[in-house]
Amino acid sequence: MSIFSIKPRTSYGQAMSLRHQCGFALPMVLMLSTALIVMLGTMLFNSQSQKPTHDILFDQARASTIARGVMQLAIYKFRMLPAEFFRTDEIASDCPLNVPFFQSTWMADFDSKIATSPVTLLKNSFQGCQDLGVATFTRIVMSSPGQEYTKDVLRIVTFATVNQQTKTLEETFEIKLTDR
Repeated sequence: MSIFSIKPRTSYGQAMSLRHQCGFALPMVLMLSTALIVMLGTMLFNSQSQKPTHDILFDQARASTIARGVMQLAIYKFRMLPAEFFRTDEIASDCPLNVPFFQSTWMADFDSKIATSPVTLLKNSFQGCQDLGVATFTRIVMSSPGQEYTKDVLRIVTFATVNQQTKTLEETFEIKLTDR
């Protein structure tokens, strides 16, 4: 054999391949970290430019939630006091002059200008809430004497305003009438 054997060439070849593998990791890490920094910068720039939109959407969601809460109060009052509602609605529908009576008796709990109303307590518990209440609370008469259909429709429209963002919620549901 000669002085040059195959073993030094093999070990030299292995050392070269290890050196190439180690040298590839550093540029790969640098490239990935640069890409992540660019994506992070883009995300921050886009989210800062969308900040006013997010504030408006947040206020709209709060207004919608508050209007839903007022709706739940209105439905709860009707379910607890249906006879009072029918009586005041009957008085108000007999004569248009009696509408203020309906407003002052039945709708007083939904007026945010009255300090002791439940709606005012709800308004004071939310920061930025400017106005809320029940816009309409009406009974749509579908039944008439002598007919077998014994259901009427109750229509409730509530609203809430948070930082100039107003949301209105309308709910209509059937109520079954029983003999009086």
